[in-house]
Amino acid sequence: MSIFTRLRHLLGGQKELSPEDLAREEELKKQLRERCARFRRLLSSNKNALEIMSEVEEALAGSRPFGMSYVRGAGTRAATAVYQMVRELNALSDNQYESLQTAFNDVSGRITDVLERKSLVTDGPLLLPLTDIRLGDMPQVGGKMANLGEVSANVGLAVPDGFAVTVNAYHAFMEYNGLRDEISRRIQSADMDSMDDLFSLSAALQQCILNAPLPPQLEQAIEEAVAGMVERCGSELRLALRSSAVGEDALGVTFAGQYRSELNVLPEEACEVWKEIVASKYAVTAMSYRFQRGIPDEAAPMSVGVLSMVQALAGGVAYSRDPVASRQGRGQVTLNAVPGLPQAVVDGAVTPDVFAFSRQNPPELLEKHIAHKAFRLDCAPEAAQGVSRSDLEGEAAVRPSLTDAQARELAQVALALEEFYNEPQDVEWALEPYEGNTRIVVLQSRPLFESAPDQVEEAPAAVAGEEDPGDLPVLAQGGMAVSSGVAVGPVFVARKDADMLSFPRGGILVIERAQPRWATLLSRAAGLISETGGMAGHLASVAREYK
Repeated sequence: MSIFTRLRHLLGGQKELSPEDLAREEELKKQLRERCARFRRLLSSNKNALEIMSEVEEALAGSRPFGMSYVRGAGTRAATAVYQMVRELNALSDNQYESLQTAFNDVSGRITDVLERKSLVTDGPLLLPLTDIRLGDMPQVGGKMANLGEVSANVGLAVPDGFAVTVNAYHAFMEYNGLRDEISRRIQSADMDSMDDLFSLSAALQQCILNAPLPPQLEQAIEEAVAGMVERCGSELRLALRSSAVGEDALGVTFAGQYRSELNVLPEEACEVWKEIVASKYAVTAMSYRFQRGIPDEAAPMSVGVLSMVQALAGGVAYSRDPVASRQGRGQVTLNAVPGLPQAVVDGAVTPDVFAFSRQNPPELLEKHIAHKAFRLDCAPEAAQGVSRSDLEGEAAVRPSLTDAQARELAQVALALEEFYNEPQDVEWALEPYEGNTRIVVLQSRPLFESAPDQVEEAPAAVAGEEDPGDLPVLAQGGMAVSSGVAVGPVFVARKDADMLSFPRGGILVIERAQPRWATLLSRAAGLISETGGMAGHLASVAREYK
């Protein structure tokens, strides 16, 4: 029963209302919902602005390096949040605070003058060997490759051989083809809130990049570096090309799964695949993510890691702490593992085995849950490139991905990385054959995004004002919670990309697989349910980020 119905009962019983009265009541309800939604957006924008300012203070006081891309990105995000506050406050007060807009324009203009992008330097190194990369190189190679170089040099853990194609190379490619101004013009003229415009813009920008030639010096540098890897690793070498955009994990956001990686690439295809990784910066999910998080395009230039492909017996993600605040035992080390390549974990394609260890030295196995794994992903055989899928049946489907001893060693790796970085870590790993035994190879280590109890936000505006559904039968329960909170909304089952166009604001998104592409809808969703996946998938990480 709505508040309006209750008031009618109190004031006049069950008296029939005229059509005009009903229309006025509906208009009043609509206005009330709109004002409540605006007030929530005002509070949310204020909270976002304060969080960004706090992040900047922590960055200034901390030891982790950052560059101007971080400063520009943080400035843009803060300005966006304050602008939203001014807009909502004036809408709620019938423009009683118009002077705030003038003040905002003045302050924002002065900040823009300070942070205005200068002429880009493209005469720096186009490539950096992984053996030479450290955290201080993050502005040139992005967080993913900077951390990998640091882990190799100072933690003593195994990482793949390889090199980074730097931000200098990205800028040189864009300048060589005159793409920078064209891309900026198209983005500025598009309606980023329209899914139709976003899909059209994405297709056009990616095609521009894929059709553009590499500068001759860049093409030669990549080919020579790959040839050096073939000499070191042998003629059977296959490559993994992984995005390492500047801003990943350094702008207060994870970018988990928003950019493309290509596995088991033939050495002679490295240059073309590099362009595909760069083009993925303008995929629908990536552009939508940056827009929603208030990150300008120029604040996320693309670096790409070119690494030797690991022949994974098993792989997955290790969390040095549990990222979900409401879960019992957050002091545990949590491991997610599948047979074959870890891609099946991060893409949410397979529900992984989960191992929980204590944080003592040596770690003690507290519990494990062995999942039914429908298939595994491996490198395609022989001359083929890419990955192949093998269905698992019977005993193979429920066989543990790791022995207890291997899992314990992996827990020690996660704890060692947390100790080195002095903060909880999210570690992507693979188990590979090595000298008649096996070894753990670190593929990525980044700060773990944790959800806290006070981070559960209100549902989107469309849900506000709905009547309490009351006592309804439970249709399903169980599964694994990957992000804390409670949500109410209309169920929407999405099966293909076209379904994104009709997803309702405030809906509960229901999908078969927790693939990163669905992150585009998370800013509009009240809740998310997936048939497969786990808390270590990219979509789960972004879901926690969106609270």
